[in-house]
Amino acid sequence: MTTEPADIKLTPKQERFCVEYVKDCNGRRAAIAAGYAESSAHVQASQNLIKPNIASRIEVLAAQRTQRTELNREMVLSRLIMEAHDENNPGAVRVQALTQLGRHLGLFTDKLDITTNLREIALSEAREVGLPDAEAIAIAEEIDRELKAGKL
Repeated sequence: MTTEPADIKLTPKQERFCVEYVKDCNGRRAAIAAGYAESSAHVQASQNLIKPNIASRIEVLAAQRTQRTELNREMVLSRLIMEAHDENNPGAVRVQALTQLGRHLGLFTDKLDITTNLREIALSEAREVGLPDAEAIAIAEEIDRELKAGKL
């Protein structure tokens, strides 16, 4: 169930961030476009993305985009199946369609194991933009809680 825009309280800058974020899911770029300082855009983006009201608004905007474009999972899968079975398509096109379908089904997995220390990254980033260590640690701990809760 998505929340209607009237139910979500955002500042104009936060709303602009949400609109920009939905375009390409690039938080730093969205923060800059929304008017946040370029030097702290990555921090602002991280902070914004863990706020429930902003996450809800992004969800609503993404759902609206999906409706407008009529692009959904079933349509994409249906089209890939058509491409894979169309004998008029060159072999490479058919193989690519089958590969994408296989990935969707989990037949082929591209795994990347990333182990990181959020506290150290947050401190490093904070120092670069002049934030106090305590604020950076608080952000890192909040991100860690969200990750553990499965919200990110």
